Amino acid sequence: MKKKVYSLLSVLLVIVMIAALAGCTQGGDSSGTTTDTGTTTAKSADELYFAVSLGWMENASGQRQKFSFESAFAENGVTNFDIVDANYDAKKQSEQIEAFIAKKPDALFITPSDPVGIAEATKKAAEAGIKVFCSDGYVPGAEVVSSVMFDNYAGGMATMKHLGDLLLEKYPSGDIGIAMITLPSNEGWDAREHGADYILSQEKYSRIKVIQEWPWDSTGAVTPTDTISSWMAADTKKEIKAIWCAWDGAAFEGLAVTATTRPEIMYTGSDGGEECYKKMQQYPEQFVMTLAESVYAMPNQLVGYAMTSINGGRVPRIVMSAGYAITSDMILDVYSIKDKTTTVNGETKTAWELALDYDLPGYTDALNEVLEKNGLDPGWVPEI
Repeated sequence: MKKKVYSLLSVLLVIVMIAALAGCTQGGDSSGTTTDTGTTTAKSADELYFAVSLGWMENASGQRQKFSFESAFAENGVTNFDIVDANYDAKKQSEQIEAFIAKKPDALFITPSDPVGIAEATKKAAEAGIKVFCSDGYVPGAEVVSSVMFDNYAGGMATMKHLGDLLLEKYPSGDIGIAMITLPSNEGWDAREHGADYILSQEKYSRIKVIQEWPWDSTGAVTPTDTISSWMAADTKKEIKAIWCAWDGAAFEGLAVTATTRPEIMYTGSDGGEECYKKMQQYPEQFVMTLAESVYAMPNQLVGYAMTSINGGRVPRIVMSAGYAITSDMILDVYSIKDKTTTVNGETKTAWELALDYDLPGYTDALNEVLEKNGLDPGWVPEI
């Protein structure tokens, strides 16, 4: 008899719990739709609406982000989405985010042009119940579901260490002057400079002195070309031996100014991609290193996290994506076998094509195999 009583109590408890859960879901949220009976039915992929606010898209990094979001949506069966670009304008991006809030997307993906500058708009989106995800950066103070980004601090350390080692070898005595172009207007990218400064604070690199520094402002009229040209005009004693750049674009502009007139000046950058590798192949003694971020992986991971979160699963709040420390020597190795082919994911690719698409799944493994088969260093590994 006791067993029957316990069974009846268990059934009653289950009924109460189901009723309580049903009550919690009434009113609906971005993870499902509320039926007439008050229960929640998960949305199918073709019912979802996703929005993407890109902070920039005019360079390889931004274009890669767009491509990756579109690919990830297709892989997950999401056909209803919008993608907009703010062109590094925090005010414009904030307005775009607020416009998306009114459209109530099931998930909002943001690549922050200026994390602080778009913080209020991002907070509003999260407070409106929208699931917000950040790619290639984070937004302080906003309740973002998940952020996938590159370790910019470690990246800054890597480029400055490599540059410092080359300079110490090339100039075995005396002080060595360098210049820096930084990105303080973006809180995430600003960490690159802090990582670089940490390396310079070490005794080993004490002979390296920063004699010029310029913080780039995307809203200003002065360009890296203007700044570097001004430095060169003032540097009559040719004291500047290298220019550490927080991103590849500044190095490109610098090379246009100094490649023939000051060929001793070395550059580093960050971003990677086709234009970068071509410049490194063209100027291997000058453009000595870049950081190739896993730009494809960031949106791809976030779209997967969004699908998991929408269906009630747990996702990580912060993920540091892999980064590749790419030297000009590595690019020259690849270029020397650029037409050698292999098969990856069922497609025939040349070594050069593999390098250009290093962040696609399986591509660096295939590239390393081709390099090793040809007696070259299989150095394409995510070191950052």
